[in-house]
Amino acid sequence: MRGRARAWGRLPLGYAFEDTSADIVARDFGQAFADRLSELPIGEWSGPIESPFGLHLILVDLRTEGHLPALSKVREAVERDWSFALREEISNSACWRS
Repeated sequence: MRGRARAWGRLPLGYAFEDTSADIVARDFGQAFADRLSELPIGEWSGPIESPFGLHLILVDLRTEGHLPALSKVREAVERDWSFALREEISNSACWRS
């Protein structure tokens, strides 16, 4: 967490996060903070909301529901990730046999 604290620790006043998923917010600010954001009203200032980095005043101006993209839109990334995972598994199993 210390590295993230340096990265996020001193955000400028008025810093905006656009199109940021709840998973990314949870990774960077903690699950409790991300859960709290999902409860905040749209179009109103809320807070202070606590995170590991301190207290925050939050304005949620838009919230969109997540969705699963069509396979045709993510096929390349899925194939690349699957291929990488397969190569890594083969490499790791070969190392253990030596």
